[in-house]
Amino acid sequence: MAESESITDAGVDDDEEDAVPVGAALGRRGRGDLFSKEIKMMLYGFGDDENPYKETVSLLEELAVSYICSVSRRAAEVGKSGRIGVEDIEYVVRRDPKKYSRVRELLTINESSVQPADVSEEAAPLRGRPKSGKVWKSVRTERSSSARCDKVFHTSWSKKMQLKLSQQAAKAMEAELRAKRKEEADERRSRLAAKRKRREENVRKAEVTCTIKNPAKIRKTRKRLLRKV
Repeated sequence: MAESESITDAGVDDDEEDAVPVGAALGRRGRGDLFSKEIKMMLYGFGDDENPYKETVSLLEELAVSYICSVSRRAAEVGKSGRIGVEDIEYVVRRDPKKYSRVRELLTINESSVQPADVSEEAAPLRGRPKSGKVWKSVRTERSSSARCDKVFHTSWSKKMQLKLSQQAAKAMEAELRAKRKEEADERRSRLAAKRKRREENVRKAEVTCTIKNPAKIRKTRKRLLRKV
C-alpha cells in the first residue's frame, strides 16, 4: 500500500486543487477492467499472494488511473492544445530521476519494433521430414544443371606437381634419415662386439695356469678342488 500511495506524490508537483476525482478519472469504463491483470502480476512479483483481494486491486487501479489522468492533463496544459507529446510528459515528471528515465525509455521505443509483422507476406509452405533424413539440407527450388558454380573444385596441374615434388622430397629425406640411423646402429653394434671380444681376450691372458703332466692326478683330485682349477 505504501508503494501505491507514493505514486500520487512522487513524480508530479500537484497541488490539492489539481487532484482528479476517481469517478471522473475512471469515466464510463468503471472499475476493474483497465490494469487489473498487470496489477495482480505486479503484486505477485513483490511477494503478495497470487490471487489478491479484489478490493486491493480496485484501489490500486483507481490510484493508477487517477495518476495517469492528472499527468496527462498537466502535459496537455504544457504542450499544444489537443495534442500530448513525449517532451510534455518528460517535462511533467522531470523532478523524479527514476521516473524520468523510465518514461523516456518507454516512450522513445522504436516504432518498428512495436508494429506487428506484415501479414501480406506469404508464409513459407510447411514441409515434412525429407526422405533421406538429412534435415540440415536446404530445399532446392531449381534444377541442379541450372545451378551456377563459380568455385572450381579440382586443383590445377601446377599445384598437383608442386605437391608431388614436395612429397617426393619428404620421402627422400625420410629414407636418408632412416639409412643414417641404421648405419649408426650397425656401427655401435660392431663396436660393442669388438669391446666384448677384447675383454674376453684380456681375461684369458690374465689367467694363472698350471701345467699338469700326470693325468692320473686329475682323477684322484676331489671335485671341490677341480672347481678351483
